[in-house]
This record gives sequence, C-alpha cells and structure tokens, in this order.
Amino acid sequence: LGYSNPDKFAYDYELNRSQYGKYEAGSTNITIRSLVNIINCFGITIEEFFGEGYGEADSAIQMKAPVQ
Repeated sequence: LGYSNPDKFAYDYELNRSQYGKYEAGSTNITIRSLVNIINCFGITIEEFFGEGYGEADSAIQMKAPVQ
C-alpha cells in the first residue's frame, strides 16, 4: 500500500494508532477482530491472508525456535 510508517496507515484506515503501533512493534497480541479489520484494509480475505505460503512461513518460524 506504500505506507512509510504505521501511524499514517492507521490514520487513513481509522484504526487506533497507538494499538496498531503496538501490533507493528510486536509488543502486544492482536485479537482476531483486529486482525480481520486490518486484513480488510488490504482488500483481501482471511483465506487469502492465511493461504498459499502460510505453511512455509510457519515452518521457518519453527526452525528458528530455540531448542529446549
């Protein structure tokens, strides 16, 4: 979408800028409702968001997880 910072994106899509910034920073967990709202801003469905390539990203994350 061409945004250089999360504040501008949140403002344009009428999202709570403080909360959206926390999602971007990874300092708070996102709710399903908020995730769906953000996905809708991109004009895609939740199926598309979690569609092709999702399993590959999940595998990469698991590979980087610390071994206990």
